[in-house]
Amino acid sequence: MDHAGAATSPLAPGSCRIVDGGPASGFAFRGAGLLLLTATDLFGAPRSWAPRRKAASEAFLSDLRDLRTGDVVVHRDYGLGKFAGLVTIDDAGVRREMVDLRYAGEAKLLVPVERLDLIQKYSASGDAEPPLDRLGGPAGRSGRRGSGRPSATSRTSS
Repeated sequence: MDHAGAATSPLAPGSCRIVDGGPASGFAFRGAGLLLLTATDLFGAPRSWAPRRKAASEAFLSDLRDLRTGDVVVHRDYGLGKFAGLVTIDDAGVRREMVDLRYAGEAKLLVPVERLDLIQKYSASGDAEPPLDRLGGPAGRSGRRGSGRPSATSRTSS
């Protein structure tokens, strides 16, 4: 196999040369024993990617730069908590970066950074800080569904 270089030198029978550029599609020149293939012949037409519409989950955080220690956040499944920072844990020999959230009663929830889509920075009119939800407690399961805030249903985050 020959790569680009001097494309004018003759090819030995059964050999191959890779060159950059050329025709839009391949062809066979049987008299000369030549078969020319393009990237499109080998790999198919390039895909044109349509712009992706934002999913509802993308309204949640996509970047840790949006959070400061002490910010009140809403976890889609567990409700209102406070961002306490990032921690690194050892998960069966694999180091994982986790978002540390604190809830009422100093309950702690670790959310993998890959699941930031579950967390949204809390915003409301007024300066009063809202009460934090209890993990797995009645505050999260009670009548929060109609209030626009998520309810707490369990203590583990996906």
